[in-house]
Amino acid sequence: MKTRYPIIAAVGLGFLGAFAQVMNASAAEIKVSTARLVATVLREVGPHFERETGHQLKVTEIYGPQFIQLIGGGAPFDPDVVILQPRLIDELIKDQKVVAETRTNLVQTGIGVEVRAGAPKPDISSVEAFKRALLSAKSIAYLKSGVESTYLDGLLGQLGIAEVVKPKLIRPETDIVSTLTAKGEVELGIAPARLWSPRTKTSRRSRVKNQLVRKSSGYESGISATMPCGAHRTRYWTRSFNR
Repeated sequence: MKTRYPIIAAVGLGFLGAFAQVMNASAAEIKVSTARLVATVLREVGPHFERETGHQLKVTEIYGPQFIQLIGGGAPFDPDVVILQPRLIDELIKDQKVVAETRTNLVQTGIGVEVRAGAPKPDISSVEAFKRALLSAKSIAYLKSGVESTYLDGLLGQLGIAEVVKPKLIRPETDIVSTLTAKGEVELGIAPARLWSPRTKTSRRSRVKNQLVRKSSGYESGISATMPCGAHRTRYWTRSFNR
């Protein structure tokens, strides 16, 4: 099976394969709610998963913070599986929407810079080069509340340029950084390096160097508390990801 994201696809298949084991033996639909970029990967591996397990995969794209707000406001929680930022999984566990024992760390990723296809690629080979790229860019975008957002907010302060770049920062509330960059509406987009969208025409750069990114961020998953898994199935799930 070929995919743009072989590592994530392998993890996703392992996750879904283990999940299939805790489902009933008969064919069933598995509803997964996740961020757009993870959804893209799952849609690629979906046909393979369905052939291997007989279960149908139904993937719904959501914007995590908005999803949590809706659920908190009384909207129905109907996915079988959620794949979101760790802090959002925390909230779903706290609200007893997700079974804590099924929490699984799926993807760890660094942070990278992207520009529109054909545009000059910025030099981000060092801390100083990255700082210069930010200062010289006419516009910069990263999510208002994404896996990278808290870290980048602190990083700009650490570099001493937070106030200087603030007027040219664009902070979308939905997952459209790559789209804005591809359209030329933003000069520099900053996003999780392994999860750039394949649906937008941007020139990718390597992840920002380790001197800047000391922590990885990513996505975790969990099974809905409304799933009829039972205690023995929860134990099976835990064993599957702690071997």
